[in-house]
Amino acid sequence: VLYWGSSSTVKLSGQSAVASIAATGSNVTHTFAADTAIPAGATHLLVFTKNSSGEMNTGIAMTMPPQYQSYASALGSSQNLSKPSGTVEGDLLVYIVGSRTVGCNTVTPPAGWTNLGVQANGPYSRLTVLSKVAGASEPASYTFTLSGHSLCWASAAVITRISNVASGATVTATFASSYDAPSVTASNSTIVSAVIVNDDATVLTPPASMTSVFSTYSTSQDRAFAASALNGSVYSGSTGVYSWTSNKAGSPTSVTVLISNP
Repeated sequence: VLYWGSSSTVKLSGQSAVASIAATGSNVTHTFAADTAIPAGATHLLVFTKNSSGEMNTGIAMTMPPQYQSYASALGSSQNLSKPSGTVEGDLLVYIVGSRTVGCNTVTPPAGWTNLGVQANGPYSRLTVLSKVAGASEPASYTFTLSGHSLCWASAAVITRISNVASGATVTATFASSYDAPSVTASNSTIVSAVIVNDDATVLTPPASMTSVFSTYSTSQDRAFAASALNGSVYSGSTGVYSWTSNKAGSPTSVTVLISNP
Protein backbone atom coordinates (compact mmCIF):
# COMPACT_ATOMS: atom_id res chain seq x y z
CA VAL A 1 0.00 0.00 0.00
CA LEU A 2 1.40 3.38 -1.04
CA TYR A 3 0.88 6.55 1.03
CA TRP A 4 2.00 10.17 1.02
CA GLY A 5 4.26 10.82 4.03
CA SER A 6 4.92 13.99 6.03
CA SER A 7 8.19 12.40 7.17
CA SER A 8 10.05 9.14 6.66
CA THR A 9 7.82 7.42 9.23
CA VAL A 10 4.51 9.35 9.41
CA LYS A 11 1.63 9.16 6.93
CA LEU A 12 0.38 12.55 5.78
CA SER A 13 -2.70 13.48 7.78
CA GLY A 14 -5.98 13.71 5.90
CA GLN A 15 -4.81 11.65 2.93
CA SER A 16 -6.05 8.19 1.98
CA ALA A 17 -3.85 5.55 0.38
CA VAL A 18 -2.41 6.53 -2.99
CA ALA A 19 -2.69 2.98 -4.32
CA SER A 20 -2.98 -0.66 -3.26
CA ILE A 21 -0.99 -3.05 -5.42
CA ALA A 22 -1.55 -6.81 -5.32
CA ALA A 23 1.49 -9.00 -4.71
CA THR A 24 2.54 -11.08 -7.71
CA GLY A 25 5.60 -12.86 -6.40
CA SER A 26 7.89 -10.48 -8.28
CA ASN A 27 8.60 -6.75 -8.38
CA VAL A 28 5.57 -4.49 -8.84
CA THR A 29 5.32 -0.86 -9.96
CA HIS A 30 2.94 2.06 -9.68
CA THR A 31 2.86 4.83 -12.29
CA PHE A 32 1.55 8.26 -11.34
CA ALA A 33 -0.42 10.25 -13.90
CA ALA A 34 1.59 13.13 -15.36
CA ASP A 35 -0.70 15.75 -13.76
CA THR A 36 -0.84 14.16 -10.28
CA ALA A 37 -0.95 16.89 -7.63
CA ILE A 38 1.42 16.44 -4.70
CA PRO A 39 -0.43 17.32 -1.47
CA ALA A 40 0.85 20.18 0.67
CA GLY A 41 3.18 18.83 3.34
CA ALA A 42 4.10 15.64 1.48
CA THR A 43 7.86 15.04 1.57
CA HIS A 44 8.00 11.24 1.24
CA LEU A 45 6.33 8.23 -0.30
CA LEU A 46 5.72 5.42 2.19
CA VAL A 47 5.25 1.77 1.21
CA PHE A 48 3.64 -0.74 3.58
CA THR A 49 3.04 -4.42 3.03
CA LYS A 50 -0.35 -5.73 4.14
CA ASN A 51 -2.01 -9.08 4.77
CA SER A 52 -5.08 -10.39 6.57
CA SER A 53 -3.54 -9.37 9.92
CA GLY A 54 -3.05 -5.74 8.83
CA GLU A 55 -0.23 -3.48 7.68
CA MET A 56 3.39 -3.65 8.75
CA ASN A 57 4.23 -1.26 11.59
CA THR A 58 7.02 0.62 9.82
CA GLY A 59 6.93 1.36 6.11
CA ILE A 60 9.72 1.78 3.61
CA ALA A 61 10.28 5.49 2.87
CA MET A 62 11.41 7.26 -0.29
CA THR A 63 12.23 10.96 -0.09
CA MET A 64 10.55 12.91 -2.85
CA PRO A 65 12.79 15.42 -4.65
CA PRO A 66 11.98 19.14 -4.42
CA GLN A 67 9.82 20.43 -7.24
CA TYR A 68 9.67 23.87 -8.86
CA GLN A 69 6.12 25.18 -8.60
CA SER A 70 5.57 28.90 -9.16
CA TYR A 71 7.13 32.35 -9.10
CA ALA A 72 6.59 36.08 -8.70
CA SER A 73 8.61 38.87 -10.34
CA ALA A 74 9.22 42.60 -10.06
CA LEU A 75 11.26 45.53 -11.37
CA GLY A 76 12.69 48.53 -9.54
CA SER A 77 14.95 49.57 -6.67
CA SER A 78 12.15 48.86 -4.18
CA GLN A 79 10.74 45.52 -5.24
CA ASN A 80 7.44 44.41 -3.76
CA LEU A 81 7.00 40.79 -4.83
CA SER A 82 3.80 38.91 -4.12
CA LYS A 83 4.12 35.64 -2.25
CA PRO A 84 4.12 32.92 -4.94
CA SER A 85 0.75 31.24 -5.29
CA GLY A 86 0.24 28.05 -3.30
CA THR A 87 3.01 28.75 -0.78
CA VAL A 88 2.66 26.61 2.35
CA GLU A 89 4.76 26.11 5.47
CA GLY A 90 8.04 24.37 4.63
CA ASP A 91 8.24 25.54 1.02
CA LEU A 92 11.55 27.06 -0.04
CA LEU A 93 11.51 30.56 -1.55
CA VAL A 94 14.49 31.61 -3.68
CA TYR A 95 14.95 35.30 -4.56
CA ILE A 96 17.33 36.18 -7.42
CA VAL A 97 17.95 39.80 -8.42
CA GLY A 98 19.88 41.05 -11.44
CA SER A 99 21.24 44.59 -11.42
CA ARG A 100 23.96 46.97 -12.51
CA THR A 101 27.35 46.35 -10.97
CA VAL A 102 28.50 49.94 -10.54
CA GLY A 103 27.17 51.27 -7.23
CA CYS A 104 24.00 49.17 -7.06
CA ASN A 105 25.50 46.72 -4.59
CA THR A 106 23.32 46.59 -1.48
CA VAL A 107 20.23 44.37 -1.19
CA THR A 108 18.14 44.80 1.97
CA PRO A 109 15.68 41.90 2.37
CA PRO A 110 12.79 41.41 4.79
CA ALA A 111 13.58 39.61 8.03
CA GLY A 112 14.20 35.88 7.74
CA TRP A 113 16.00 35.77 4.38
CA THR A 114 19.51 34.27 4.03
CA ASN A 115 22.06 35.63 1.55
CA LEU A 116 23.44 32.74 -0.52
CA GLY A 117 25.95 34.81 -2.47
CA VAL A 118 26.64 37.54 -5.00
CA GLN A 119 28.79 37.85 -8.10
CA ALA A 120 29.53 40.61 -10.58
CA ASN A 121 31.11 40.57 -14.03
CA GLY A 122 33.19 43.74 -14.14
CA PRO A 123 31.03 46.90 -14.19
CA TYR A 124 28.36 45.25 -16.34
CA SER A 125 26.19 42.69 -14.56
CA ARG A 126 25.49 41.45 -11.04
CA LEU A 127 23.42 38.65 -9.46
CA THR A 128 22.44 38.27 -5.79
CA VAL A 129 20.65 35.18 -4.42
CA LEU A 130 18.71 34.88 -1.14
CA SER A 131 16.42 32.20 0.28
CA LYS A 132 14.06 31.42 3.12
CA VAL A 133 11.88 28.55 4.28
CA ALA A 134 8.22 29.59 4.45
CA GLY A 135 6.77 29.63 7.95
CA ALA A 136 3.27 28.94 9.17
CA SER A 137 2.26 32.56 8.57
CA GLU A 138 3.80 34.38 5.61
CA PRO A 139 2.98 37.93 4.44
CA ALA A 140 1.13 38.50 1.19
CA SER A 141 4.25 40.11 -0.29
CA TYR A 142 7.94 40.75 0.34
CA THR A 143 9.78 44.05 -0.16
CA PHE A 144 13.46 44.06 -1.11
CA THR A 145 15.37 47.34 -1.42
CA LEU A 146 18.39 47.88 -3.64
CA SER A 147 20.64 50.87 -2.97
CA GLY A 148 24.00 52.41 -3.79
CA HIS A 149 23.17 54.04 -7.14
CA SER A 150 20.45 56.21 -8.64
CA LEU A 151 19.89 53.66 -11.42
CA CYS A 152 19.04 50.72 -9.16
CA TRP A 153 15.44 51.21 -10.24
CA ALA A 154 16.23 49.22 -13.39
CA SER A 155 16.96 46.04 -11.38
CA ALA A 156 14.82 42.94 -12.00
CA ALA A 157 14.08 40.07 -9.64
CA VAL A 158 12.17 36.82 -9.30
CA ILE A 159 11.03 34.65 -6.37
CA THR A 160 10.67 30.96 -7.16
CA ARG A 161 8.77 28.58 -4.86
CA ILE A 162 10.03 25.02 -4.47
CA SER A 163 7.83 22.47 -2.73
CA ASN A 164 8.60 19.04 -1.19
CA VAL A 165 11.66 20.42 0.58
CA ALA A 166 12.51 18.25 3.57
CA SER A 167 13.83 19.51 6.89
CA GLY A 168 17.60 19.67 6.62
CA ALA A 169 17.63 20.38 2.88
CA THR A 170 20.64 22.34 1.61
CA VAL A 171 20.54 25.35 -0.72
CA THR A 172 23.67 26.61 -2.50
CA ALA A 173 24.35 29.19 -5.21
CA THR A 174 27.29 28.76 -7.61
CA PHE A 175 28.14 31.64 -9.96
CA ALA A 176 29.99 32.17 -13.24
CA SER A 177 30.94 35.18 -15.34
CA SER A 178 29.63 33.55 -18.51
CA TYR A 179 26.46 32.15 -20.10
CA ASP A 180 27.36 28.70 -18.75
CA ALA A 181 25.80 28.42 -15.29
CA PRO A 182 28.13 26.06 -13.39
CA SER A 183 27.82 22.31 -13.12
CA VAL A 184 26.95 21.06 -9.62
CA THR A 185 26.77 17.66 -7.94
CA ALA A 186 23.12 16.83 -7.30
CA SER A 187 21.44 14.36 -4.97
CA ASN A 188 17.65 14.21 -4.85
CA SER A 189 17.66 17.78 -6.10
CA THR A 190 16.13 20.39 -8.30
CA ILE A 191 17.79 23.38 -9.95
CA VAL A 192 16.99 27.05 -10.52
CA SER A 193 19.22 29.10 -12.82
CA ALA A 194 19.39 32.78 -13.80
CA VAL A 195 21.46 35.12 -15.94
CA ILE A 196 21.86 38.87 -16.46
CA VAL A 197 23.69 40.49 -19.37
CA ASN A 198 24.32 43.95 -20.83
CA ASP A 199 25.15 45.04 -24.41
CA ASP A 200 21.54 45.52 -25.57
CA ALA A 201 20.79 41.82 -25.26
CA THR A 202 17.05 41.34 -25.75
CA VAL A 203 16.75 37.56 -26.10
CA LEU A 204 17.78 35.02 -23.45
CA THR A 205 17.05 31.35 -24.16
CA PRO A 206 17.00 29.02 -21.12
CA PRO A 207 19.15 25.90 -20.92
CA ALA A 208 17.86 22.64 -22.33
CA SER A 209 15.67 20.72 -19.83
CA MET A 210 14.65 23.98 -18.14
CA THR A 211 11.48 26.06 -18.31
CA SER A 212 11.60 29.85 -18.37
CA VAL A 213 9.94 31.40 -15.34
CA PHE A 214 10.77 35.08 -15.92
CA SER A 215 12.46 37.25 -18.53
CA THR A 216 12.71 41.00 -18.96
CA TYR A 217 14.73 43.66 -20.79
CA SER A 218 15.52 47.20 -19.64
CA THR A 219 15.83 49.57 -22.59
CA SER A 220 17.20 52.36 -20.39
CA GLN A 221 20.02 50.20 -19.00
CA ASP A 222 20.52 47.83 -21.99
CA ARG A 223 20.34 44.81 -19.70
CA ALA A 224 18.35 41.58 -19.95
CA PHE A 225 17.55 39.31 -16.99
CA ALA A 226 15.99 35.85 -17.01
CA ALA A 227 15.42 32.89 -14.70
CA SER A 228 14.48 29.27 -15.36
CA ALA A 229 13.76 26.08 -13.40
CA LEU A 230 14.51 22.45 -14.05
CA ASN A 231 11.77 20.26 -15.49
CA GLY A 232 11.67 17.50 -12.89
CA SER A 233 14.61 16.61 -10.66
CA VAL A 234 18.17 15.33 -10.67
CA TYR A 235 18.61 12.36 -8.38
CA SER A 236 22.38 12.05 -8.32
CA GLY A 237 25.61 12.95 -10.05
CA SER A 238 27.15 15.86 -11.92
CA THR A 239 24.59 17.99 -13.74
CA GLY A 240 26.88 19.47 -16.36
CA VAL A 241 26.74 23.19 -17.12
CA TYR A 242 23.42 24.89 -17.80
CA SER A 243 24.08 26.91 -20.95
CA TRP A 244 22.08 30.05 -21.68
CA THR A 245 22.13 31.64 -25.13
CA SER A 246 21.56 35.26 -26.13
CA ASN A 247 21.38 37.46 -29.21
CA LYS A 248 24.39 39.46 -27.87
CA ALA A 249 27.78 38.51 -26.47
CA GLY A 250 27.80 41.04 -23.63
CA SER A 251 29.32 40.43 -20.20
CA PRO A 252 26.94 37.98 -18.48
CA THR A 253 26.73 36.71 -14.93
CA SER A 254 24.95 33.40 -14.34
CA VAL A 255 24.09 31.23 -11.35
CA THR A 256 23.09 27.66 -10.57
CA VAL A 257 20.97 27.33 -7.43
CA LEU A 258 20.93 23.75 -6.10
CA ILE A 259 18.18 22.58 -3.74
CA SER A 260 18.90 19.12 -2.30
CA ASN A 261 16.87 17.02 0.13
CA PRO A 262 18.87 14.97 2.64
